[in-house]
Amino acid sequence: MDESLFLNSDHDIDDDQEDFVRQLSLAHQPIQRCIRTWLPDKNDADDAIQETYLLLWRKFNQFTPGTDFTRWACSIAFKVARRVHERRRSSQKFMGTAFSDDLFHDIRHIQEGNFEYLELRREQLRQCLANLGPADSKVLQAYYSEGRSVSQIATQMKQSERAIYRQLERIRLALYRCVNRHLHLESGDA
Repeated sequence: MDESLFLNSDHDIDDDQEDFVRQLSLAHQPIQRCIRTWLPDKNDADDAIQETYLLLWRKFNQFTPGTDFTRWACSIAFKVARRVHERRRSSQKFMGTAFSDDLFHDIRHIQEGNFEYLELRREQLRQCLANLGPADSKVLQAYYSEGRSVSQIATQMKQSERAIYRQLERIRLALYRCVNRHLHLESGDA
């Protein structure tokens, strides 16, 4: 999501507005995925997304800094999606794809578990990244943070592209194993 869409240079932006835009830009895709999971109709989902963003802005002063914005936003998105779904289910236009309340709650419960699980994996990944050697860190930084191509990295590091691809593959596998080992998801030598 492009933050500049929300920022108008003609007006002063306070810290809360800037924080909201930053947080929303990071949560944009998860919010959309949450809503599209609950609302199969594209028009209903788009309406719910817009309604959710407006509601998030209005309730942003209720958000507790330091907590998971995406999780908070998706809990609001769930309520909006459910309200849209209920309106559609009660209308004549809605034909046969109604979800039961139990299914809505089951989906929400699964998604909340996924948020917790992914946050644990992210935290562990940060720890595993901190343990990488300088050469591996430099390659990851160039590839993922700077968005440079393997060809550019190979030229800068005076290595073949194949060597960089192998290094990236080795790093990814090492990080995957490190995260899983620390979360006790993988047994064996890693």
